[in-house]
Amino acid sequence: MMITTRVKRFLWQWCCLTFSDAVPQIFGWPTLLSAAALSYLLQLAGFGAIQDQTSNNFALAVVSYAIALMVNFFIAAFKAYRLVKPLVVTVSDDIPSPALSFNDKMRGYAVTVVVFNRSVAQLNDCAAYVMNAPLYNGEIGPFFVEKFDMPPKSMRYVQIAYWFSREAPNVDDGNIRLAGPVSSGYAEATCALPVSGADLHIRIQAQGTDSKDVQCRVWVDKESRQLKSEQRHE
Repeated sequence: MMITTRVKRFLWQWCCLTFSDAVPQIFGWPTLLSAAALSYLLQLAGFGAIQDQTSNNFALAVVSYAIALMVNFFIAAFKAYRLVKPLVVTVSDDIPSPALSFNDKMRGYAVTVVVFNRSVAQLNDCAAYVMNAPLYNGEIGPFFVEKFDMPPKSMRYVQIAYWFSREAPNVDDGNIRLAGPVSSGYAEATCALPVSGADLHIRIQAQGTDSKDVQCRVWVDKESRQLKSEQRHE
């Protein structure tokens, strides 16, 4: 049922974009081709040139729209696909976070999810989750990280995990922490991962579209004393 719904949504967007995108192009680039196409079609049908200016302009507009429809039929397929599946998600460990201090005594490192909205639509009420987080009650389950909106063709950096290295006499963090809202309603401080590494299942949800899931591994490299990540590609 889910596949059928997705296909219906894609076909509907494809149809709407094909016709709507062709309208503003009637007197654009298709006009350059419509005059030659109209002349050829009239000769093929055994008619001469249209003498009446109004009729000629109307015929040119019809042919221009037909040409725009044919071209947009293929272009709209890509746009419709990106409206149905708008999210592109990658995981990185080399994006500096302004929220983490970085000095001679303490260095903060972060694992960041880069979310790109490749569609031409605004995405509202997007949310990032770690689906297999160690929760405060000892269970493994979803952990809310951040909520945000995404304009068309925009990019969002969502910090998922962080870790601090410290110079003596202070010691490095004993765990990797999951990022999230800090308040009494969230057990943010208890969502910790071992520095030896953990596999994370990250989900980005957007209202009205399919969610996007990525798998990655995070760990602390002992030699460089930095937080590292590796995305697991499907």
